[in-house]
Amino acid sequence: MEYYLIDNKLTTDDEKDQTAKVSVGKVHDLDSVVELMISRGSTTTRTDILAVLNEYQEVLEYIVTQGEGVNLPSLNLNYSITGAFEDRNDSFDPTRHQLNLKAKPSQRLKEALKHVNLQKIKSRVTGPQIEQVENGITGQTDDTAQSGGILVLDGSLLKIDTEAPEAGLFLIASDGTEHKAVRFIENRPQRLVALLPAVPSGEYDLEVRTLPRDSKNIRSIRYNTKLSIS
Repeated sequence: MEYYLIDNKLTTDDEKDQTAKVSVGKVHDLDSVVELMISRGSTTTRTDILAVLNEYQEVLEYIVTQGEGVNLPSLNLNYSITGAFEDRNDSFDPTRHQLNLKAKPSQRLKEALKHVNLQKIKSRVTGPQIEQVENGITGQTDDTAQSGGILVLDGSLLKIDTEAPEAGLFLIASDGTEHKAVRFIENRPQRLVALLPAVPSGEYDLEVRTLPRDSKNIRSIRYNTKLSIS
């Protein structure tokens, strides 16, 4: 795994401070995971593996609908509620509160992390970088957002040229439909605060596209986790 260093924007007492950014060489989807299973000598057919994984996903979704926890070799699932309650007699109100799903890596994955080989490379940041995404309504960094709500992005080189039609912050649906945010509360290189467009509930890819002053080419970054929009 490669990593590089960039200026640390979170500290002001030392101008030389640096923070590390990881460059992930490959992101695996379901198909590539299945291919890896087969390549490691699995005698189960691809069709059977996909069927089991789909059933596994459906069971996880059922468990969540029951409000039950999950403790598996790969991950742990739990819940939290955000939003202020007026007093001890107040109850959950979906207009003021939100139930959140919390996923954590299991101990086995944490142990696997110890075997990752790290290689430092020269910084190659030439386009926007997303370091953190925050739900501007709940204040949580749990990869959720509300349709028509506020999204806060921290990073570098994020400033969007609002005069360039191809630049912007986009929510991309699973069918490829793009929804562009056109209003920004804050539009700086280190931070974007955007008013999201109204979109149907579901999971969306988040992509930022910028047009640097000295370039005619769009530079973009896609957030490495899908946003759950409600």
